[in-house]
Formats: sequence, C-alpha cells, structure tokens
Amino acid sequence: MTDLKKSYSLIAVDLDGTLLNSSLTVSPRAERAVKEAMKRGKEVVFCTGRSISEMNRYLRQFPELHYAIAEAGSCLYDVREQRVLEQKSFTAEESETIFNVVDGMDVMATAYLNGLTYTCLPEGTDLAHFSMMHFKETFEESTVWSPELLRPENRRTAYSKFVFFFADPEERVRALQEFWKLPLSAAVCYFNNIELTPQGVDKGTGMEMLSRRLGIPPEEMIAIGDSENDLPMLRRAGLPLAMGNAIPELKKIAAHTLPDCNHDGAAEAIERFLL
Repeated sequence: MTDLKKSYSLIAVDLDGTLLNSSLTVSPRAERAVKEAMKRGKEVVFCTGRSISEMNRYLRQFPELHYAIAEAGSCLYDVREQRVLEQKSFTAEESETIFNVVDGMDVMATAYLNGLTYTCLPEGTDLAHFSMMHFKETFEESTVWSPELLRPENRRTAYSKFVFFFADPEERVRALQEFWKLPLSAAVCYFNNIELTPQGVDKGTGMEMLSRRLGIPPEEMIAIGDSENDLPMLRRAGLPLAMGNAIPELKKIAAHTLPDCNHDGAAEAIERFLL
C-alpha cells in the first residue's frame, strides 16, 4: 500500500524553515491547506522550538488550531483553551549549571518560562552582532527583554528551555562540548545557536504526549521539518517528511522530500498526504 492510500489523522508541522517561508510568513497556499485539513477533521499541530509567546501571531492566523507542541517538546499547549496541558522543566540547579557553562562567553541568552521567552543581550551589543536581524521583529514583539537574566539570583530558576546564540564559532563549539557532558538534550537549529531542553525531552516526546492524549497511534501521524531538533519527531511519525531545505540527516530518514520552505513544501505535504 502506498503512502497516498494510507489514512493519516494528524500532521505535526515545524514552523521556521517549514510552514514559514524565509520571510517568516505563511503563504496563501499553505494557509488554505492547513485550514482545509482542519475543516475535514484532521489535526494540524504546530511542533516548534518557539515559546507560546513567539507563536502568537501564527496562532491568531489559525484560530481553529487545537494543539501546539512548543519549546521543542517541553510544552504541550491547548490553543483553544489557552492553557498548558503538560510542561517539562529543568530544576533550578540544572539551570544554574547551564548558565555557568556560558559564563564569560559572548552570547545572547534566551530562557523560557511560563510560555514566555526572556532574552538578554550583552551590554552595548545588538541583534546584528549575533546575526539575528532576520528575527528582529519576532524578538521585539514576543520576548521579554531581561538584562537581569544572567544575574546570579536569577540563574536558579526552573526554566523549561534555553537557546544561546554565539558571536564566536569557537566559543559555541566549546559550550556544546560542555553541554554534551550534562544530563540534558542539546540540538543545533541555527548556524550559531545551541538549543537545550531537559534530559529526554524533544519534539518526539512532545508528539508522544499528544498521541496519548488524543489516542492517535504514531502510524497515523505525519511529521515534517527541516532542522536537527525535528529528527526526533520524524522518527516517531508513521510518515516522516523532509523539506527541500532540510539538513541531510533529516532527508536520510524521511520517506519523501518536499519542496523547500519558499516553494510550499509544507502545503504540498498536507495536500498530498492528509487531504
């Protein structure tokens, strides 16, 4: 039996580099595909490394959406009821250890807590220093700018996720080597960042949480993405799909590779395999 003839109930869709094009918008074709799938009773789930606050503009665009897996699997969110269903977090001691690793490095730190992203830029620097101007509007509209984030009294907080952006590639490599020694999950999702979630927590475990809650078996799930943190969700899906702009590792495990994010690969996935 071909993939086209199988019955799928749910598609987990990454945002950046997948549903979103390089302008960080959803194309008209992708918007139609998502809304048509939901109209037919299918579950379309945003599965992203973003916090809830960083997703807000896209959640408003799709008010029919029911569930989102946020913070790279740390948070399962009910969009309609606007409440967190399940949340995985670091301990306060683990958070402090993570901050200590990057102490003295030239980093832009982001930490996730209660659905919000707290961002700290080193004094006297800007987003351009960390090659993040592309996300300037996202940061300005959806993050809490917190110069106090790196202060000792704020390090011992049970954050749910961290992302560090590095100006120096060598410092990034050193930090990644130190993070690999700790009991946590680390992924690289952008050329100059490191994403950290609690040990054993990733987009795949987020899908497992949703699978149990909805009673939908993995073989009825589709997953599509482009970066390293999408690998776990593709491995757990009955139909793993990669974007044309995906990393090679993702394409290797995908059943199909679709067009890139600027040519409606996510829309084509929904049209071909869910509608």
